Amino acid sequence: MELTADIELTAGMEPACHGAAAEPRLEAFDALELEMCGIWAQLLETPAVRRDDNFFDLGGTSRKAVSLWLTLQQRFGVEIPLAALLSASTVSAMAELIRTGPLESEQRCLVPIRSAGTRAPLFCFHSLTGTVTRFGSLAVAMPADQPVYALQLRGLDPRFEFHRSIPEMASAYVQEMLTVQQDGPFLLLGYSMGGTIAYEVARQLRARGAEIGMLAMVDTATTVDGEYDPVDYVIPLVMEYGLKLTADAASILELDMPARIDALLGLAKDAGSIPASYGADQLRRMIESYGVNSRALQDYVIEDSAEHIVMFRSDDPGDPSNGWSAYVEEVTVIPIPGDHFDMMEPAGARLIADAVTAICFAARPA
Repeated sequence: MELTADIELTAGMEPACHGAAAEPRLEAFDALELEMCGIWAQLLETPAVRRDDNFFDLGGTSRKAVSLWLTLQQRFGVEIPLAALLSASTVSAMAELIRTGPLESEQRCLVPIRSAGTRAPLFCFHSLTGTVTRFGSLAVAMPADQPVYALQLRGLDPRFEFHRSIPEMASAYVQEMLTVQQDGPFLLLGYSMGGTIAYEVARQLRARGAEIGMLAMVDTATTVDGEYDPVDYVIPLVMEYGLKLTADAASILELDMPARIDALLGLAKDAGSIPASYGADQLRRMIESYGVNSRALQDYVIEDSAEHIVMFRSDDPGDPSNGWSAYVEEVTVIPIPGDHFDMMEPAGARLIADAVTAICFAARPA
């Protein structure tokens, strides 16, 4: 890896940073951290970045995390798992990740966002995308002594096969959770599709005799509209929710898959919804992930239970319980301003974190 200089910079120095906010004040240990501070300052539009600052504390969002991830890979020529930005979320930690490279990945889904703390861990489950960067803003809004882990979709790394059903996902996630926490109460939170996964995880944990301290869902519906066929369902879904495109999907669906990928890349880059460096292989894997998860949701049969669900509900119209009141004993609905996506951005995440903190504290073992 080539660095601009082999120098050491101490806290308090104010080097210039090309392309960042005007006259940023950057604090770094060496040239790599200095360059990293500059990347952050530009992306987050902030004039002050220190080596121990947390990306999400400075206003980083899931979308900006993806931009950062792509930039780091392009700038330094290293392959970094996207989820690594959650556990290495400071300038110094990210720089060390680039220096040493990530550990050889196993087929692990558990992502430690914050492993230290005195409370029972909070386990967060992925949405339809399979990724977990949306939980970064939630984690930084939680108390410092609250451990937070996220479960991401296996198969985001193309070396590994996908889990293809909700029970299969839940079973694998439970096994990894038990390496962190052996006894209840277990604190579970899922965003969108992740709420359904959390429901099945709770079912499997209870079958083991474990206590569930919290089962929380962030705008999780009980049904998925559409068909299994990715031609008719997944592509429009990726366009609307993954790429934020308003274009009509009909013309895209007339193309074969390679042409479809090229067309979607062009539209998304023109719209600014993905960085210019985003590649065809990444988009192809995104589409495959959506397809796998959509089928898993369509095939999942919800069993009635005596669970108490905490539903963080968006402003979107419809049943406040998102259909879950037909299956469980009780649903407590907590409104969060914004639509399905806004509610997990920093402002909404802080409100969710406050409510979760109170519940987690109540479930804290004596």
